Amino acid sequence: MMDQRIQLITAHAKIKTNKGPALLTFFRRGRTDPVSPYAELIADYDAQGDWCWAQEECVNELFTRDEVDALAAYLAAHEKLTVRIEPVTLPITHNMPLHAIPVGGDFDLWDLKDNPSYLLPFEVSGLIDYAP
Repeated sequence: MMDQRIQLITAHAKIKTNKGPALLTFFRRGRTDPVSPYAELIADYDAQGDWCWAQEECVNELFTRDEVDALAAYLAAHEKLTVRIEPVTLPITHNMPLHAIPVGGDFDLWDLKDNPSYLLPFEVSGLIDYAP
């Protein structure tokens, strides 16, 4: 049974680009250990399954409450972005990590660490969807 105190969160922002309006979905990078055992966070988790790596990455890309609050404050102060924060229903059932979506065409990637003002103690990227 999953611990109901575990909450993982996703964060989005609507942005204007030279291609028109877009949806920016932020994701955590570099997490190597889950915030709770994968079996509690992933539906029908099979550590030996062909797609377990993808399911694990989906969980690792989500934010904790402290992380998303820090990200939202940074984006408001340095990028003038308002972030929509949404708790994720756990256990997750999907298996496509955002970092695995190919960029080009309708998608692009923004690595926040490339910004000189980026000071958060964790790495974040944003997937830009030009056709939300």
